Amino acid sequence: MSRLARKKVPNISARPAIEPMEADMGPEETVELPSDGPVPARPSRIERQTDILGFKTKEQELAFNEEKLVIMIHQATDQNAEKRVFVGNNGRGVWIERGQNYRIARKYVEQLLRAKPIGIQTVQALDYDGHQTTNILKTRAMLYPLSIIEDKSPRAHRWLTNIMAQP
Repeated sequence: MSRLARKKVPNISARPAIEPMEADMGPEETVELPSDGPVPARPSRIERQTDILGFKTKEQELAFNEEKLVIMIHQATDQNAEKRVFVGNNGRGVWIERGQNYRIARKYVEQLLRAKPIGIQTVQALDYDGHQTTNILKTRAMLYPLSIIEDKSPRAHRWLTNIMAQP
């Protein structure tokens, strides 16, 4: 086990835990494919990444990402799911056991929060003219559901909301 994630921390109840699973992950997306003809063009959504958290320098941002958080990755309902989760950032990684509290750097927690695979479901339907179409429904969910037990930063809520809203 890495020295970063070696120390187990008791459950701290001074502040209520932040629940990433309750954050908005954006709307589900449905794409309708017509029965014939070209697929209609969808508007591209390119957003400029701005300094949402208000850092004045790169050093402040790096220090923020090195802050320690206490997290717990929830037990999986799938019996074949891994018991320990590996998470890495910039060539360094840590192993985290499910169901136990760990104090780790925010940069690793961010990687766990960004692990949101897209589930795709296709549904055959009829359009208004009676032609068969295919609807593609895209949904996102957290790959590693976790709770943030302790985060002392005043920017914590805005940071979490920003990450969870991104695809």
